[in-house]
Amino acid sequence: MRPKISILICALLLASVVLPAQDLVFTKASSKIFTQEELRALIQHYAFQAVKDQKVPKQLFETEYKKLENQFLTEARPRIMQAFRWVERTGSVLTQEKRNGMYKQELRRAVRDVVLTNPAFKSLVAVDQTDRIISFANEVKVNSDGWLTVTELITIYNGSGEQSRAYLELNPGERAVNNDIQRGLERTFPTNYVNEYGLQTKVPFEVIAVYKNEQPENFMVADYGNGALLRIGSAEKYLEDGVYEYKIQYRTNYQLKFNENKTELYWNVNGNGWVFTADSVWCTITFPTGSKIFEQACYTGVQGSTTKNCTSKIINDSTIWFSTNQRLQSYEGLTVAAAIQPGIVSQPSYAALSIQLLKYNWALAVIALVMSTMFIINLINWIKFGRDPKQGVIVPGFEPPVNSPAAAGFIYNQKFKTEQFSAALVDLAVKKAITIQVKKEGSLLKKNTYLFKKGSAAASIKAYAKTAYNWNLENLYDLKADGSYNRMFESLHSNLQQHLTAKYQTDGLGGNKTQGFFARNSGAATWGFTAWFITLIFAFVTIAPIATETLTISAAVLLSVGFITQFIFYKIMPAYNAQGRKLLDALLGFRMYLATAEEKRFNKLNQPERNLELFERFLPYAIALNCQHEWSQKFEALLKSAIADKSYQPAYYSSNDMHENVSFSSISNSFSSSLSSTIASSSTAPSDSSSSGSDGGGSSGGGGGGGGGGGW
Repeated sequence: MRPKISILICALLLASVVLPAQDLVFTKASSKIFTQEELRALIQHYAFQAVKDQKVPKQLFETEYKKLENQFLTEARPRIMQAFRWVERTGSVLTQEKRNGMYKQELRRAVRDVVLTNPAFKSLVAVDQTDRIISFANEVKVNSDGWLTVTELITIYNGSGEQSRAYLELNPGERAVNNDIQRGLERTFPTNYVNEYGLQTKVPFEVIAVYKNEQPENFMVADYGNGALLRIGSAEKYLEDGVYEYKIQYRTNYQLKFNENKTELYWNVNGNGWVFTADSVWCTITFPTGSKIFEQACYTGVQGSTTKNCTSKIINDSTIWFSTNQRLQSYEGLTVAAAIQPGIVSQPSYAALSIQLLKYNWALAVIALVMSTMFIINLINWIKFGRDPKQGVIVPGFEPPVNSPAAAGFIYNQKFKTEQFSAALVDLAVKKAITIQVKKEGSLLKKNTYLFKKGSAAASIKAYAKTAYNWNLENLYDLKADGSYNRMFESLHSNLQQHLTAKYQTDGLGGNKTQGFFARNSGAATWGFTAWFITLIFAFVTIAPIATETLTISAAVLLSVGFITQFIFYKIMPAYNAQGRKLLDALLGFRMYLATAEEKRFNKLNQPERNLELFERFLPYAIALNCQHEWSQKFEALLKSAIADKSYQPAYYSSNDMHENVSFSSISNSFSSSLSSTIASSSTAPSDSSSSGSDGGGSSGGGGGGGGGGGW
């Protein structure tokens, strides 16, 4: 029994193998005329002819027909057998050639009836007219020098833009139609990246060739967003509906990641920027000979997705294949990663990477270069112009080395300040050329006002005022300083500044180049502020559009350091000449006497007798040298005693609070600072803006490659 059973099983197996070949035996007579392959081809051809009027692309039909072929043949068999038998009955008297024609004619009718009347085969007619990607194949060859040679085969369907009734019946929920493809295809490829240090870098994208349906096709490459745009097709030529295969070949570099234990390609196959759906996406990566792939992963979905609806298969040691498991929707992509052992692919040199960073972060390099150049030039200028002669021994002095308090302050500060103007006014008041009446005015917030009157010694001091301050005393009489702008104060202020500059400064407008004591050297420093401001504008224009955190912070730090450095050089650039250094040493000695509270230091020196006349005489110098508080404290007890018995009225000002129980040093200090502030306001013209009122008022999407595309 067992041998018979074995023979029976073998027979059944043979039958199962042979049966598919006999599926298309409709009649004995027809089987002698048509082979199995001929019948299959004819049936598929006639089925396509039946749906051709529905504008069904042949490639899409063939794909769908293969899915339904066995079912279709089963459903069509009875009709075909009936048709063939009718031919054999009625065409027996015909020639073989005419009988063959009748077979084909009846076969076409039978197939057409099945296609158009059987609901099971509506999908052959109900073609999705949405523009979409049928398949996206990406072949990546990794070269030993790090360059990638990429070939993309993108098969698209360019639909009509209107869904058929049959399709809507099968897919009632799908009504949106993408009809973006008009002239051709657009492919975007990201080239601009931010590295791990936050700096800009760029990878090359070099298109080698573009084909459409195996024929060379027009294309152009342009900058676009963060990368390149490849536009395929001609502006004047529109595509007909149908299936098209685009082949894109390009090269790129700097896509590999080099670690100590592996070299990895992290590659975004099709990109997450496609508006089209993609029926299938796959990728093959081939590493150089000698590579051994030991690590791989793949991801699908929108940008950042970690879904792994994909498959990978290692073909050999150096080749791996990846594929999606289902259709990708709009803006979904396939990202893959594969790693080999280190040392197979050459790593870019540090020099090449440095050039790469410099090339694409040149704006930051320019800012750093300008700031460094500014520092070097400022340092050279300071060494050349801004270094003071060596300071001498400072010896306390009991007489001012210059006969003008304003001149003393101007030389000491190496610039003009409002305190020098105030010191000049107090000096004239002490000399009784003018009197200063202080009053508090205002309804709610009272403030000091200063009224200048002609003094008892005006006539004898008139020449001194002209020589020391370049003032006509008559211009001061009945002037009132209350903080509001006064054109006369502005004129007096300007005259004094010009006079001091012309007499004691060696540079600047009207400087005394032969007899001055110091140089501001403004030209050697102020140029840097102009350069800095131009660089600031440059930074806004070049860095602001890309504005990564590192670039922004780095530029801000460089500009801040540059500005601070420039300001420091501006402050230290003024310098004394040899004669000015000696005069400054004398001024420092005199200021030491005015400002030092410890009188025991001067007991052995021949200092003048302390009295109220001495206090008033040197008070203008103390104001100019910014030590009026210390100078007043020395005379606190003497002044209090004189004020208590009402035997003292200051020569330089009068006030209602003169005899109040307050510290005289505080009154003196408050007077000088308040006077300086009021004078500054009174001598400053209002700004132009207020002068007139009539002007009016590991995931999907990660890694290199990627991008996206669409139609145009």
